[in-house]
Amino acid sequence: MSPNHEVNCDWTPPFGVQGPHRSLGHLVAAKLKRERDSLLEDWIAELKRRHDVDGSNASNSSTSKSNEETTEAKKKLHEELSRLKDEMQSMEAREESLSSELQTKESLLADEKKKLKDTMDILESELQCSICSELFIN
Repeated sequence: MSPNHEVNCDWTPPFGVQGPHRSLGHLVAAKLKRERDSLLEDWIAELKRRHDVDGSNASNSSTSKSNEETTEAKKKLHEELSRLKDEMQSMEAREESLSSELQTKESLLADEKKKLKDTMDILESELQCSICSELFIN
């Protein structure tokens, strides 16, 4: 029975038969309608089952493909992560060496500034002494 087939529940017996036979016609029509509905439900369930089976088969093949793709992507990501870790360690080592070099140069600069200040203090003192001696001598 096709899914578009409908049963007319208003079926009347032929030749104008009246009485109890009319209710029998309604009973037969109702029974046919129930059978049709049952067949439709079975047919829909079978279609769903086939769709699920086809979907799972396609899903299994696509799952295996996606598993391979996922594994390959993970491998590439691990390689990239390893490369980036190595690069980061290299940059950290370079940063440490530059930091120590900067500290060394800053300490040398501070020492040079101190020497320069000491020399300037000595020269200033000598200049004051020269000025005072000129003033007192004249």
